[in-house]
Amino acid sequence: MNFLFCICILLFIVYALLIYRFIRSWDSINIQSDPKPSKLPPLSIIIPARNEESNIENTLNSILNQKYPSHLVEVIVVDDHSNDSTVQIVKNYADKVLLIALNDTIPLAGSKKLALATGIEAAKHDLIVTIDADCTPVSEKWLETMVYVILSGKSNAVTGPIRFQSNSTVWQSFQALDIAGMMIITAVGYKLGWFQMANGANLCFKKQTYNQVNGYAGNDWLASGDDMFLFEKIELAFPGTTSFVNSPEAIVSTDPPNNFKAYLQQRLRWGTKNKYLKNYKLKLVLAFVFLINFSVVVFVLLFFWVSFMLKIAFIMGISIKLIFDYLLLKRGSVFLDQQKVLKRYFLSSILYPVFLTITGILSIFKTSFEWKGRKTR
Repeated sequence: MNFLFCICILLFIVYALLIYRFIRSWDSINIQSDPKPSKLPPLSIIIPARNEESNIENTLNSILNQKYPSHLVEVIVVDDHSNDSTVQIVKNYADKVLLIALNDTIPLAGSKKLALATGIEAAKHDLIVTIDADCTPVSEKWLETMVYVILSGKSNAVTGPIRFQSNSTVWQSFQALDIAGMMIITAVGYKLGWFQMANGANLCFKKQTYNQVNGYAGNDWLASGDDMFLFEKIELAFPGTTSFVNSPEAIVSTDPPNNFKAYLQQRLRWGTKNKYLKNYKLKLVLAFVFLINFSVVVFVLLFFWVSFMLKIAFIMGISIKLIFDYLLLKRGSVFLDQQKVLKRYFLSSILYPVFLTITGILSIFKTSFEWKGRKTR
């Protein structure tokens, strides 16, 4: 029993040291602000859209209201077999937005990548920006900021921060905190050179580089991963040329899933691709975080059947976890300007191990999920 006690404490200490490393690395990152590119290049914005009638207008308006010179911006919406009024809404912007509809003969499975690839192929400019149809930039300098990082360094591709809107309910605050932590880990992954995470809702990359790595080929059969796999391929082909944009000006905002079923489908979509990633450091971090949270769930379920010493060990370990998680999430919330969600931290910390355990196990064994009304994988 002493052996289990020591293993338990050791696991949580290692976890605390890992989170502490993330925190220290984040604190050493220079937060970029007020970029002033000397010369702005032309760019093409690709927006894949499927059944986004409630969001697409806000997204287009926020993009068209950017401070970036309009004559340098090409906006392309690629309709992915929508069966609502998405297309009709986009047509109202016909003088400013190019609408491309995927042909009905194109297979539905994995068609977000096909939508992106179709838009990228049609793009006139070498600089490509992708944003989801349900996202809006929080700043009028979003495009300037994303492009500035490309222009000022050696990056061929950059990913920007994402935040979930929160109405201060436990459900939305939980998801806002979750994504805030993810943004810190994404930034730190680049800082330490450990891994390259990305989010397709906020990317900027060179079309030439995209073509050199053969785009989404090799993982196009998976519905998810258009972002992670592309950045992984670019980093392997051109080491050190991918990065995270550490600027509040680069944030794009979106609504989180509004119920557990939608949340589960989203996380399965994200999680099922992890087994196909090549970066072992990322896989180890994800596996270790899952192991810690899974052990918390198991301990709670077996609380009345374990020894007193093991109870003490787990209570100490969970306390350590709560402290270091809070320190990490506080930094993410401040960066994303969502400090209010920290009021729900304790309740969110109860939900997180449960939800991570459920989605983690299902993503290993489940081979398909539902996304916007269709079955895919």
